[in-house]
Amino acid sequence: PLNDPYQDRYDYDHELVLAADGSLQGKMTRRLYGDIEAGLRGSYKGRSPEDRLRALRGLVATWGEGAKLVSSDFPNLQDISKPFSIALEFSLEKYPERAGNLVIMGFPGVEDYLSKFPEIGLVERKYDLQLNGRDCVIKHYRLKVPAEYQVKYLPAPLILANPWFTFNGRYEFRGGELFLNLDFRRLALKVTAQEYSRFREHLLMVEKFVEEKFFFEAGEKAGEKAGEVKP
Repeated sequence: PLNDPYQDRYDYDHELVLAADGSLQGKMTRRLYGDIEAGLRGSYKGRSPEDRLRALRGLVATWGEGAKLVSSDFPNLQDISKPFSIALEFSLEKYPERAGNLVIMGFPGVEDYLSKFPEIGLVERKYDLQLNGRDCVIKHYRLKVPAEYQVKYLPAPLILANPWFTFNGRYEFRGGELFLNLDFRRLALKVTAQEYSRFREHLLMVEKFVEEKFFFEAGEKAGEKAGEVKP
């Protein structure tokens, strides 16, 4: 088992603003800790500024059609006494899907490191599975929506605890803003062939949760009056 799954982690903060015309403006800060920090810091230090910019543009491009990198920074790239972080601003035009008055969307980049897990590509295994990397992923999203948007549907919270990892995912809407908190922590690096089916089932539940969309209804005076909505 890992001594402390919180030591080696990706820590994300996202601040997003959605306009009534469907355009989305966002800021993301990604902080890295532990062994993964040292590896990624070394990778970025070894690249030219042009290569760093190209890598971030490629990342943002995966978040939606027409996604653009607006600005980027690498605070503490040279200062090893502080956690390595990547800060960027981005924009997307016409980001949500529309179906009449329904506005359908997910958070940009939410699936990164929390979906399409390569270790569960097989339906069943004859031999034990040895894992590595992605020890802890924590993500926080905050989305400000137009005043006329009312929450129509939010995925129900998902809490998992098993011998191999824990996961906690939860949406909450309050004060005209939608929040999503995700916490994924590995507890072990080995899954026996006998345990693999349950392990795979639980990771598929994580994938389903992060890939699921949420809905708003757009109306002239459809602001959330109760002040708080929980699934």
